[in-house]
Amino acid sequence: AGTDKPRAGAHAQQAGMAGVTTWIRNDVKTLCATQEVTGMEAFDRQGRCLLTDHGSFAVFNVYASYVQPNSDADAIHAKLTFLQQLEKKVEELRAAGRRVLLCGDLNLTYRPEDSLQQNRVVFIGSEGLVVGNGNTLTKDGAQPVEIPALPEWANTWRRVKEIGDRIGTAPGTELWQALVEMGTCSHWSRERACVEWFQKFLSSNEVSHRRWVDVFAEVHPTAQDRFTCFSQSGNSRFYNGGTRIDHIIVDDATFESHVIKSASSMLPGGLKDSDNMKPELEATSPQAALNAVTCYGAWHGAPRIGMAKGDGLTLQKDAMQLNNTQFPKAAFTGLIYTPPAYSDHIASSCYFGAGFLAEVEDAFAKIGQESKLLAQASIKKLQPWQGQKSLSSFFSTSSKSAARVNDTSKKSCSEALSNEQFTPWKKLRKSTEEEQMHPTREII
Repeated sequence: AGTDKPRAGAHAQQAGMAGVTTWIRNDVKTLCATQEVTGMEAFDRQGRCLLTDHGSFAVFNVYASYVQPNSDADAIHAKLTFLQQLEKKVEELRAAGRRVLLCGDLNLTYRPEDSLQQNRVVFIGSEGLVVGNGNTLTKDGAQPVEIPALPEWANTWRRVKEIGDRIGTAPGTELWQALVEMGTCSHWSRERACVEWFQKFLSSNEVSHRRWVDVFAEVHPTAQDRFTCFSQSGNSRFYNGGTRIDHIIVDDATFESHVIKSASSMLPGGLKDSDNMKPELEATSPQAALNAVTCYGAWHGAPRIGMAKGDGLTLQKDAMQLNNTQFPKAAFTGLIYTPPAYSDHIASSCYFGAGFLAEVEDAFAKIGQESKLLAQASIKKLQPWQGQKSLSSFFSTSSKSAARVNDTSKKSCSEALSNEQFTPWKKLRKSTEEEQMHPTREII
């Protein structure tokens, strides 16, 4: 949870909050935790990534920086450096034998489908021609679709809607569809280097085997207009004008063996015909996505005119009964549509089979007691409130005493990971390379 937008008032020149928090069920054992992940103090001090190690798997909880439209090249370079350092760490832990989950707000799209059609961007060339096939688009042998030249916008990126308004076309027309198919993800125009990093990270490697999987995109490839972040000030959630920038990424082996591939019909927003039990509205359709993000029109935006202007997202009608609709009837891999008053983001979810946590027990059984104590100290270092008698004492104590931890906690989780007792997989029977890349699938 965080924001990189400048604060108002006296702190207007300071960056926003960038910390993350990981909540872990009591029955899931944690070996150690650290925010010293990238090895670069400038990033680690911001708390942009929290690594929790659970013996058989590790979780990277990430909040990547938001690059504002008027940001300079330094801001983009800093974000790219952060992502590259993060990649090194996840690859390091994967090579050590752990399953790896990378999740959080990356503030980045990488597919056209991750933006609303009207917000996808198109480049206009030096002569004012929409870049594609000259100023035409030929599709499946059909007659070319003529796209008028726009010399006043030469050498600029423009949103599909901007171009559509200028040339007098709208959704549903052949010309609009041509623009949509030529458009790319909204982050490409100002963060191309970061988008290219993301695309490469998720692509196959030199031996044609992918290493990392975007869980939502892989499980629900035909889902349309499914986004995770919306502008609160613009009430964009209520016409589903968002982007999908919150991701859950896992290594390929874990995806194949442990991630439950939920049916896309489980995505919220679809409608069933009660007479024949067939879908009346497919859950993968744009209308279903709009239904989900607005709770079928029951969630409403903040007032922008009249006496209630400026009150923000006040309680909805029948607030808690309505807000409780966020909870699915069954666990699934997809998106959880939390109420708009809670956040400008909704949640991504990944459902793992029972065998996933069984591996944790096996890993902990092979770890020595001394290493467990050292690991617990690393966790305590990230939970300063545990040493306080009450909430009030936590806020009233001096910074010196609040930061006091046991001597053993001075060793970071990263240092602890080099301890042989923290790498029980090294003592296990060596598997063939094929077994490591494609572990046996469990039937759950």
